[in-house]
Amino acid sequence: YLNPQYQLDSCVGVYARYFTEVVSLEMSIGWDNYYMMANQIKQPNPGLGLTMANFYLDPEGLIKMSWSDLNATGVSLPENSLLFEVCFTPNSSYAHPNLSFVDGRLVDNQGGSPFLGKNGYALFDLYFPLGPAICEYAALRPSCLSDGYGRILLGGCDADDPVNGNYTHNGIFYDNLSGLLFADSGSYKINASQYAQSSNSFFAYIPAGIDSLPCVWPGDADDNNAVNHHDLLYLGLGYGTAGVPRANASLEWLGQESADWQLATSVRNINFKNIDANGDGVIDAADTLAIVQNWGRVINPARHDPFNAPLGNPTGNTQPPFTIQADTLSPGQMVALPLLLGSQDMPADSIYGLAFSISYDREKVKSEVSFRPSDSWLGQKAEMLWLQKNFPEQGRLDVAITRTDGMPVSGWGPIGDVFVIIEDDIFFGSFDPEADGLIDTVAKTTLFFSSLSTVNSNEDPLELNAPPVELVILKSTTSTTAPDWNAL
Repeated sequence: YLNPQYQLDSCVGVYARYFTEVVSLEMSIGWDNYYMMANQIKQPNPGLGLTMANFYLDPEGLIKMSWSDLNATGVSLPENSLLFEVCFTPNSSYAHPNLSFVDGRLVDNQGGSPFLGKNGYALFDLYFPLGPAICEYAALRPSCLSDGYGRILLGGCDADDPVNGNYTHNGIFYDNLSGLLFADSGSYKINASQYAQSSNSFFAYIPAGIDSLPCVWPGDADDNNAVNHHDLLYLGLGYGTAGVPRANASLEWLGQESADWQLATSVRNINFKNIDANGDGVIDAADTLAIVQNWGRVINPARHDPFNAPLGNPTGNTQPPFTIQADTLSPGQMVALPLLLGSQDMPADSIYGLAFSISYDREKVKSEVSFRPSDSWLGQKAEMLWLQKNFPEQGRLDVAITRTDGMPVSGWGPIGDVFVIIEDDIFFGSFDPEADGLIDTVAKTTLFFSSLSTVNSNEDPLELNAPPVELVILKSTTSTTAPDWNAL
């Protein structure tokens, strides 16, 4: 980091906070010659054996330093060690011109390491700035905490005030700092601030060629950076397989290092270690707990979609139908609507599992929407895996169901029931000002399918035709599909 020496000698100290087993270091520091010119380099660190041969002063406003350990074993310095000072002559009356790192490359005894430099200023007159915004900062090597990426951490001086800012990475501007927790290789120019504090700027460099670590995120069985019902399809694909248990495995939403298993899926090449969601070395029903516990989580909220469906497939009118058997309903009524896959004319061929979402109108359908599989041509419900999660505020039910024996099936007909309850008061408020009572006696509501994924036992997606389903609601009627209350 760069820091004025405060003796009004117009010099700036270049300090190292964490200098551990460093083999080589290169850095460049720049400034605007309009405000000042460099005139001296002094106080080179004796522990590094620095001499003037390690420096190059560019008259255009740049100083470069290049150093390497002659023994190639790595040198360590105490925290906050002064590496050298660079002194300036003012060219204007400006009291505190800025200096900035413009490049930095660091190698330690583990290889290329991230570089992070905090920029500063020279001091030519009395100056009383606000307190700094950032007191803790570090650039970390790739780890499973950042899914194999580098990590740039900025800690505010005021623990109660959030750190805001922006950065530029390889010339691309980002208007918030969230991406620094998953830092790709390249150069970063960072601005960070807190309310009522001085803003701070940084330069960072994450070296290329650092391989991503073999990380597993519990519940992300399909390895698409998100946990949702689509992950269950991969539990079905890998069900019953055993491999290397994950060391210190947990269901906590953290990246966990894991050795590759010998097996991977056929299409997307998902290693089976990801499907072993709980890390016990066996893919079985116990792994569903990781999906349930981490449902809706993503690795990087700034980049990843919690509803991502990696096997999402197109639908078309010439494909096997996927639909809900429509019925005529009445307010307050609960009904079980059969969920139909395939038809006699166009059966579903070689299906192994499917995941889907059903969207409903919250003004007409109560939030207690649910699904239950039935013993059907798809399989016996006791021998299958299935999950569901209702999102009442969004009016959406997510469902997944899969076989576990490695054998796809073909057929058509019901595979379960969708349970819905119609709101009690959907006809209230429809009055004729000249009449004494309600004039509307019929209403309609529509159920929509989305995020549909189907798969055979080889991970190949299958196309289905899933049109919207319209339900008719009468003031008073009797359903032809009364629910099986024992199924609830």
